[in-house]
Amino acid sequence: MTYPTSSSLIGLGVDSHSASVLGTKSMPTTVLAGTTADTATQLPEGSGIVYLNTSSGGIRLPKISKGAVWVIHNASGNSATIYPASGDRFNTSAADATRTIANGSKTSYFGAVVGGVGTWAVL
Repeated sequence: MTYPTSSSLIGLGVDSHSASVLGTKSMPTTVLAGTTADTATQLPEGSGIVYLNTSSGGIRLPKISKGAVWVIHNASGNSATIYPASGDRFNTSAADATRTIANGSKTSYFGAVVGGVGTWAVL
């Protein structure tokens, strides 16, 4: 698996702080937990790469900050539920709606504030 460098991310328009966090070859492992937004594993503020390798359940993205980027790789053997922070949304979905990421896939989330609403653009 090839990971992006900080300079390649900056070239794509990612802010320098997020690029420095994401432009690494190490990928922390996160254990899934919980079946609701309140009990899911909470990711810290900022940006990062998460590798899900065990368990089932969900993770909750932090409150959106402009330019935040999260890349989630799911190799847990199960689908995983992704929860936004309270009041945030994915793309044009309703606030607080969840997303599911299938086993063996990865999804990127880019934080923006659109019309005063925290929105994770999902790629």
